[in-house]
Amino acid sequence: MLPSSLHPSLSEAYESLTWRRLQQLPKLLFPLLAP
Repeated sequence: MLPSSLHPSLSEAYESLTWRRLQQLPKLLFPLLAP
């Protein structure tokens, strides 16, 4: 298990990573969906 002191920073890093991926996802999918 992770120490409770590390958990908030790790969860924030994970959320920022997933949010960046979600923001980049439309950019990657739009050229594929566009005719």
